[in-house]
Amino acid sequence: MKIPYPKSILRVSWGVLPFLALLLGASWLLQTNLMATEDYGTISARPAMSPNGQEIVFSSDVTGTTKLWIATADGQSLRLLTSGVGIDDSPSWSPDGTTIAFSSRQNNVKDVWTIQRDGSNLRQLTSKTLNNFQPTWSTNGTRIAFVSDRSGTNDIWIMNADGTNQVRLTQLSGEESEPSFSPLGDEVAFCETTNGSSFLMAVNIASGATRSITSSGFNDWHPSWSSSGIVFSSDRPPNASGNPTIWVVQSNGTGLHQFSNLAALHPSWTPNGDVLFTDETNPGVAASGISQVSSGGGSPHPLLPGSFNGDLNGDGIIDLKDIAIIQQALNTVANQPYDARDRNKDGKIDGLDVRLLTTTCTFARCASTPPQ
Repeated sequence: MKIPYPKSILRVSWGVLPFLALLLGASWLLQTNLMATEDYGTISARPAMSPNGQEIVFSSDVTGTTKLWIATADGQSLRLLTSGVGIDDSPSWSPDGTTIAFSSRQNNVKDVWTIQRDGSNLRQLTSKTLNNFQPTWSTNGTRIAFVSDRSGTNDIWIMNADGTNQVRLTQLSGEESEPSFSPLGDEVAFCETTNGSSFLMAVNIASGATRSITSSGFNDWHPSWSSSGIVFSSDRPPNASGNPTIWVVQSNGTGLHQFSNLAALHPSWTPNGDVLFTDETNPGVAASGISQVSSGGGSPHPLLPGSFNGDLNGDGIIDLKDIAIIQQALNTVANQPYDARDRNKDGKIDGLDVRLLTTTCTFARCASTPPQ
């Protein structure tokens, strides 16, 4: 069963486009029907704040293939965490802040890996012929819950933090995803998808008993459980924009309310009770970024500026003006640790960066022939 997701995040893979641009020319890409009906751009998503509140790990395809990045909590300093051939996403911090669990797709199979926050000690925890993904740490750091389809459907599994003792937790008729441990570590919340809708449930680790938290009939995704309750994204009304917004519910199903009416995916709690999320509030931008909203709600605070996603002049769109900014710096050395003009992160600003940014343009904002 295919888990329904908002149309806005179902985009063609960015990674193949730079290679087409090199072979055929960026202007050709902009004239093809491949991109005629959809906006395309860099996707930065699934943010998670470190336990000490000083760093954010997230996934982004800004260099072509989705990798993990770490930013300071204010979004001002960025560094690449993972490399290699895999498509890396769904990062989760260990409670002590030293290690990040994540899923990596290699050879069309997803597995769970861990890596130290400094990029060392990369370890593969699962190794099956089927998929294992969306890991999350227990509150005491001894176990990791994850999703696996090794039994024929997507189920919630649990294992020791070193990958041993992998045990299936759920055996429901639908598809389970997005696990999140309770603050006490005795239950795991998750998303259950069945009969065309998704709702939140919890499973008791010791007994295997499951219970519903939210009702069916809507699409509730991405639970993040803390002492403040469970924050999640949902298309429940009121929802004038048609996009998922941020909601909160207590673990017993009470206190359900809309936390924010911002268009948002992948909300997660920060140590001080604010919420990080994948920001899709501007439908005119061919990208998603990382923003934060305070515990009292209100306007979002962008943590990763638009320039990280290609909006170099901060006008809310990725267009020829942004391409011109790169052209003005052609054949110069890029700033460190991350220069948004250096799209392929090779340390220099050149014609390839122009072509890469062209493939991420908001389609309607780019002319058929980019500036030379």
